Amino acid sequence: MTSEAVREKIIDIIVRDLEIPFRDEIKEDTLMIDIGMDSISIMTLLVYIEESFGLDIGDDFIIDSKTQKFGDILRYILCKVEIDY
Repeated sequence: MTSEAVREKIIDIIVRDLEIPFRDEIKEDTLMIDIGMDSISIMTLLVYIEESFGLDIGDDFIIDSKTQKFGDILRYILCKVEIDY
């Protein structure tokens, strides 16, 4: 799986499963709070990501909805699935 495929899969989860209607606005520097995601919805996103990618994120990912960017989550997941970013 390429990094672009991982990126698209995460965006699909955000748009489809979390019903966040901002697909075209999700860039790496997009603050999650700017697309309507708070810390609970980010936690929910991480659960969906764990299920979709077969990962165990655990407690090592710090969530701060005020400063969390899409790129932070993307880079973290790319490292977990061992894809060079």
